[in-house]
Formats: sequence, C-alpha cells, structure tokens
Amino acid sequence: MEDIRLEVLGITIPAIPNVHYHDDGFVDSIDETTSGIYGRYSINKDEEYRLELILDRLSCGKCMQIIKDDTGVMKHTMEYTDRFMEKDVHIVYSKTKLGDPSSIMSMTTRAHEETHALDLIRRIDLLEDRLFEEQRVKIDLNSEHHEIKAIIGMYYALKSRGRGILSSVLASPKLMLSFVAEESYFQAYKIYNRSKISKKEYYSIINPKTTS
Repeated sequence: MEDIRLEVLGITIPAIPNVHYHDDGFVDSIDETTSGIYGRYSINKDEEYRLELILDRLSCGKCMQIIKDDTGVMKHTMEYTDRFMEKDVHIVYSKTKLGDPSSIMSMTTRAHEETHALDLIRRIDLLEDRLFEEQRVKIDLNSEHHEIKAIIGMYYALKSRGRGILSSVLASPKLMLSFVAEESYFQAYKIYNRSKISKKEYYSIINPKTTS
C-alpha cells in the first residue's frame, strides 16, 4: 500500500486500503486504451460502452473509475461511492490531440484529469486545503459539479507554477476556445477568484474582439 502522487497538482494522497491509482500517460488513442482497460478488468462491453468510445475519440483526456462491488463484480462507474472491495482509478491523455507534453494545454489537461481522480478517491479536501493556503478563503468544492472542480484544479495548477490564468489562456488557442465556449470555465473562474466579474467583462479580458 503506497501513497498516491498527483504529479501536476503536486498533491500526495496518503495510502488508502484497496484504492489504486494509475497514471497511464500520453497515448495514441484514448478509445483503444479504454477498450484495453475494460478488457483488463473483464467489464461487460454494452451499448453504453460503445457510446463512450465515440466520445473518447473527441477527448483530450479521460479519467476512469473501476470498482469491484460488494458482490465481487467489476464495473466502470463515475459515481461517488465508499462501498467497494477494490477501487482502481485511471487517467489518460491524448498524445495526438495535445501534442507537446510540456505545452500549457497538456499541463492543464493532466491537472483536469488528476482533479477528477482526486475527487473520485474522495480526497478533494486536499485541493481545498491548497486553495486555502493560497487565498486564505475556504472554498467548498464538494458542493460543486465535478467539471467545475476539475477546472478549478486546472487553475490551481497554473497559479502554483506562477502562471496567470488568463495570460495562459491567451497563449493556448485550444484552451481559449474552451474558455469562450463553455459556461463552466466562467463559473469556475468566479469561484476560484471569489470574483464578481460579469460575463461581459470576463469575455472582454480573454478576447476583446468578442465584445467590440
């Protein structure tokens, strides 16, 4: 039984009995990797699985939770649960879509998936502690949607490396697209900064042309 180290977040989770974490790294194909993980745990490949593979082809990264339930059956679930005999959490990210492993997009994608893993392992409180150290404000992440938590984890990873959030967005076209198009990025930005910034102000900062 070993401690779990989340490399990009810089967070170590003290060892938990029967909980295992796997950072499977950059892969050529997330859907093929997902298929391999299903096969490794002998999980049934049903209609939901086939839909999952289609979505995987569009993804830059993925987090998977495999549990052996109290009847001994292995299954893939993203639900929070403390009832299991074994839990394995895998993260993986696309070499094809992300390119340079040292890029901002690669780093934020890894932080995003590590935060999902932290959440599924039920230790999101460790990220809350880091945010409190940074800002001296208590942010209750348990009350937030899982995607909001993962984006806040991305923001933390940027700030912990001395990078500005918005300047990093401006330096990454793919990240910029997500910031402009997805409501969750705006909501997470407000929560992270405890900011009263309006949507118009937010979009004018990250892309002045959208409000001109």
